[in-house]
Amino acid sequence: MPHYPYRDDGQLLWDAIKDYVREYLGLYYGANDLEDDGELQAWAQSLAAPDGGKLKGISLPVSLDGLVELVTIVIFTCGPLHSAINFAQYEYMAFTPNMPLAAYSKITARDSDTVAPVGPGALLPTLPPPKRAAEQLSTIFVLSAYRFDRLGYYTFEDPAAQAVVERFQQRLNVVERQIDLNNTKRLIPYTYLKPSLVINSISI
Repeated sequence: MPHYPYRDDGQLLWDAIKDYVREYLGLYYGANDLEDDGELQAWAQSLAAPDGGKLKGISLPVSLDGLVELVTIVIFTCGPLHSAINFAQYEYMAFTPNMPLAAYSKITARDSDTVAPVGPGALLPTLPPPKRAAEQLSTIFVLSAYRFDRLGYYTFEDPAAQAVVERFQQRLNVVERQIDLNNTKRLIPYTYLKPSLVINSISI
């Protein structure tokens, strides 16, 4: 698929996050140190357990490469992936007829091979009443209007990792410039994965 902005911009962020995670974890773990970390191994076991996280594909005991992959997945899911979905909601869902959260009258099932065009008279009864439409607008606004933090910028300090964090921030600036360049070649700019607009966590 030649035009897939989420994939292309997301890969830039994934690579930056993975390199950051590897460098950060490398401050505290050597290749053979993880097996001796009982708490870390117990955490990985609980993630993989059928009565725990039920995550598939976790090799136990977890290796440094496995931990890098796992932490990268967590950060990418809570940051870029969530931002791409959450902050796109307003653009597509604030105008209720574009994406109503429910249908308010029955929709007659018909054979799709013989469907005649449907006019406004058939569609209007399915749309939410004004009060419900206003509630949808309000909810979507609250969910998608505020960004409380920014990927790569943290309120805590780890002096040993300061240089690693700064390199990550610089890499994110490079990614942002690349996404801006990508957007000059797109029919519609895709801004949801610009690092300056991506949050650290699911902080809504």
